[in-house]
Amino acid sequence: MLSSSLHLAELLRTRPKHVEAVEPSTSTSRHQWSPKKKLKPGRTHLIKFRTRYYVADRSSSGVAPTEAVNGARTPFQYGRKLGRRDEPPVIRLLNILPGSRGDPIVCDLYYLSPESPPYFEAISYCWGEQEASVTIECDRQPLKITPNLSAAINSFRHEDVSLLIWADAICIDQTSVEEKNAQVPLMRLIYQKAAVVQVWLGKDTPSKACQEAFNLLQELNRAYYKLKWEFSIFQKFSGGQSLKELSCNLPALSDLSWTSLVELVQRPWLARVWIIQEVAVSRSTIVRCGSSSLPWKDLCFGFLFAINAGFLSYQTDIFQHSIPYQQLIPLIVTYVCLAETHHRDFDLLSLLQSHRLAGASNARDKVYALLGLSSTLDSLPYEIMPDYSLSTTDVYTEVAREIILKSRTLDILGVPRSKTSSALVDRLPSWAPDWSVIHLTSSLSFKNLQGEYVFDFDAAKTNQAAAKINFGAGHSLILQGHVFDTVIQVGKVMIPFKSHVATAEGSRKQHNKSNACSPVRLGMLSSMLHVYAVQHD
Repeated sequence: MLSSSLHLAELLRTRPKHVEAVEPSTSTSRHQWSPKKKLKPGRTHLIKFRTRYYVADRSSSGVAPTEAVNGARTPFQYGRKLGRRDEPPVIRLLNILPGSRGDPIVCDLYYLSPESPPYFEAISYCWGEQEASVTIECDRQPLKITPNLSAAINSFRHEDVSLLIWADAICIDQTSVEEKNAQVPLMRLIYQKAAVVQVWLGKDTPSKACQEAFNLLQELNRAYYKLKWEFSIFQKFSGGQSLKELSCNLPALSDLSWTSLVELVQRPWLARVWIIQEVAVSRSTIVRCGSSSLPWKDLCFGFLFAINAGFLSYQTDIFQHSIPYQQLIPLIVTYVCLAETHHRDFDLLSLLQSHRLAGASNARDKVYALLGLSSTLDSLPYEIMPDYSLSTTDVYTEVAREIILKSRTLDILGVPRSKTSSALVDRLPSWAPDWSVIHLTSSLSFKNLQGEYVFDFDAAKTNQAAAKINFGAGHSLILQGHVFDTVIQVGKVMIPFKSHVATAEGSRKQHNKSNACSPVRLGMLSSMLHVYAVQHD
């Protein structure tokens, strides 16, 4: 068999007999490709797509079709294992065969280099129910997937041509620790190379709340470009008045359509830590809920404008659910900072603190999902590689060690701790934060995503610290310093947004008095959002 790492010129020169050239489909204006012939198991194929050639390996699983389809008890077998250290990076792509909605899902796996793949779309979705209860046919074998992934594939596939996609639950062998360790570091590259990232929020409600929210965000996005970032509702209107004089197609401030945003922000997808990287590095992202869709960029700037201009200040019911908004705003900030201002990488500690409310089914992913977006002060990657064989305690301890050594500060000691750790973390050193625990309080040494301190104070004249880590008995952190004083009393921890929802009238008074961030602007996170939005404008 030809190696998929062979140089393209070598392949074109040798053109062995068992390499088949296939033409792109001409039946659609989109960029799907559809082989003229079924790619044969156990062979390396040269796929011609838009005058370019790609190496694709259709590996055989060794399972007979009848045994695979009729024998439902046969466990799914991948054609080849990924993650070997002696071979260049290879990823799987899933070729979804044409079908109408409701038809059984039939697909094949292909193995390609992630550096120069053909057109493919990456799916971003919430796993939802962990139990895989829907059976599809993959590589002529039965494969069980979650209902939400099945619904996503049904929504995105075409009736007349194949669609090449990447979906983590299928394209990564979730039972192989070795493969996950090798594939997770490639996920930033995968989502960068995807022509489109298709976000699946799930089915819409019977009242079409998400469709209504998408329509509203579209209008807010148009208003943003018309009225500009400086516009404030507080300076123009009193509560409940019509917006017609703005020449924008926005509903009245008292209209119930504004509450459709509540349904949208509470979708489980927005709470996932993995989506941060998936949308931040993508070329183009489309968000879909049921049959409705919206460009991710329009969703972001629609929310930006609604919050900053004060439209949501009149919708006090929306902020009864503050945590979804505190998850959404850092997500938007990260996207705007990376995609719109072309900032390359972020400070890891800032990422971990900004997205502390984001969720993950595996506590290690609270760190691993953000590694691809981070770099050190010297613009070097952290020496942390995903390793799912390690305990969560070991992962968090190693991350804390790396942050202290690479940042050359002790800022991590200021990260708020909970009185009790989660059940997922056992015997974590006191100097290593438990990232699996949701905490609403921010550190006084909090930095924005570009590594700049949010609060300006410098009592010690320097924040540099000479630290020595001893990973012997007890995971001790040994420091040099001076005894300054003794803490004799500790006050209550300030928890922002703790069900303190201001009225619209109170918010207007606060805004007119000092032009400061009102409670509904979500405090410090909104001030970060303002900086990046002004840069974009």
